[in-house]
Amino acid sequence: MTTPPPSAPALRLPKASRVFGTYFLLIALLLLLPLWIGSDAAAWLARRAPLWRAPLGRLGTVPAFSLVTLATAAAVAVGLPRLPLSTAAGFLLGLPLGLAANLLGTLAGAWAEFALARKTTRHPPAGPQDSALLRRLRRHPVLAIALLRLAPLPGAALNLALALAPCSSLDFLLGSALGFLPAALPAVLVGARLAPT
Repeated sequence: MTTPPPSAPALRLPKASRVFGTYFLLIALLLLLPLWIGSDAAAWLARRAPLWRAPLGRLGTVPAFSLVTLATAAAVAVGLPRLPLSTAAGFLLGLPLGLAANLLGTLAGAWAEFALARKTTRHPPAGPQDSALLRRLRRHPVLAIALLRLAPLPGAALNLALALAPCSSLDFLLGSALGFLPAALPAVLVGARLAPT
């Protein structure tokens, strides 16, 4: 094994890696935000906003939108809570773009978990499975999934349960989109209001 010469340049991360790192750092800070409620958290965020938003601004609208969407999808797929992600998307992109990027990313991450669970798990054996929830899922799958998304349940557990339930991928996506929207909109709005104009 050879070592690089001492005059080798320092390791530089690609732009996308720096933006992803900045995005996840912002998410971590927003997760800690409730600890700072008694302090001047909004002013602290406003002073540091240019440091976090500048890399995305230099990329342009479409690449910034794509990076936030992909980062949100990856974070949701590994089980991070989606409300801080919504707030971060609003902070970085503003209300309309932040909401769209967050919803697309959240749906992509949830669908990735759903699809992986569908491919890798066995369906439960046939038997007396006539519960009220299963009857609702069979009759009105989109509405039932939307209502389940509004319940305070962990997203990864719900994605796994829905992968075993009698619903199609389209029903899962439509119901999840309807269920994610009521919580995402205020969180993105809070993030957009925290960012200086």
